Amino acid sequence: MQTVSPPKRAAPVANKPTTYRGLNDMAAWWEWSIEVEDHSVGTFRPFVKPGDLVFDIGANRGRKTYILRKLGARVIAVDPLFAFGGEFVPEFAWKFGADRNVVTVPKAVCAGRETEISINRFMPYVSSIDTAWMTESRHAAKFGEPYYAPQSLIKRKVGCITLDGLIGIYGMPAFMKVDVEGHENAALKTLSVPVKALNMEFHQDWMPLEAMAHLDAMGPYQWTYALDNQGTFATEWTSREHLLAIMARKLTKEGQGSWGDIYGRLL
Repeated sequence: MQTVSPPKRAAPVANKPTTYRGLNDMAAWWEWSIEVEDHSVGTFRPFVKPGDLVFDIGANRGRKTYILRKLGARVIAVDPLFAFGGEFVPEFAWKFGADRNVVTVPKAVCAGRETEISINRFMPYVSSIDTAWMTESRHAAKFGEPYYAPQSLIKRKVGCITLDGLIGIYGMPAFMKVDVEGHENAALKTLSVPVKALNMEFHQDWMPLEAMAHLDAMGPYQWTYALDNQGTFATEWTSREHLLAIMARKLTKEGQGSWGDIYGRLL
């Protein structure tokens, strides 16, 4: 029997849970999300084994937490939006609220005690604490409108925790996924010990160069990258300098082919 994919904009169903702002039927949205994410499971499999401890930094609605749990990992899911209960990311709690192998940390990864987060009231999944990212990146726009137009933002205060602090509480992760909307460089600088493997979001005009250099200074890393959500590596493992040279030649200026995730593994 052929499986029919649910529509991305599955209509809400009366008396059933819905996604943020009541836009979609929750169960149908997760069914669609799982179909989208399943092709990426193989990308994470070399880094994550059953029982491993992993960090999902910028967990948001939980689509990468789903992948990590499918691989059998114990997940520390970190996101400042969790500080507001289910107000902005009800999708996460619906899927993982009863999962004892998922621990939520309702904070931003940053130095200091507190910071301000700008929450897009229409698309909370692009919320950011990085002012430069919100004002300078070409990828801070969608559908011809800026993600971070003042009239679209809700400003809230959230607590901070460092990556060192997370390790001190929960232990050293086997893998760490970092997707924090332009804050990757600053977030990785709160780490003082090399992790075994990680990935970080990049955009063509917003590369995590400082984070990569910081990690290379702590230990011998190899690097590669994957485009968009394609779930496959775009090149062989190589040095940081060689990878950046390859990406400079191959990345497009915008759209598909201009963003994705950089992966690092400790030799």
